[in-house]
Amino acid sequence: MKPPQKNIFGIDAGFMIAVAQVLDFLQLGGKIGYPLAVTVTGLTAWIPFFGQIVGSAALSAAGIFDVGMSIPIAIGGYFSMYIWFAMKRESVFSGEFIEKKLMAMLICFIISCTPVLNALPDITVWTIVNIIFAQHQYKHKLMKYNKLVEIQQDALFARRQAYREAILSNT
Repeated sequence: MKPPQKNIFGIDAGFMIAVAQVLDFLQLGGKIGYPLAVTVTGLTAWIPFFGQIVGSAALSAAGIFDVGMSIPIAIGGYFSMYIWFAMKRESVFSGEFIEKKLMAMLICFIISCTPVLNALPDITVWTIVNIIFAQHQYKHKLMKYNKLVEIQQDALFARRQAYREAILSNT
């Protein structure tokens, strides 16, 4: 039996987190529409009837732009992180912590699709959670491997001891 291999090293984790932060920053770019819409509303509010229509339209457009930009970036971000984990031979949708991984993905994706909450770094949080689970899973596999090696060494020692005793008793 081969010892388990560590698939995600510190430098890999650092790059994964950096890319996730860039994706979260791109997702945050959709928030630019809100201050612009408030400014347009404030500038046109003095015009009767027309100002309210323009202000409402600007706020609606900002919300549509926010969600319209956020959801594709979230889907692309989660998919790119999934591919990166798969290239590192770390499973996102299986393993020891499948329930926790799926719950973290669901919560982060809901946050990502919610108009006000998508300013939070959800892709980064999800990536960090999966890196932590991957490291914990590696340590758990390593402990199981070390225990198996110890048992095999104890069995080998017992066989050698029995063999020595058999030789000594025959002479």
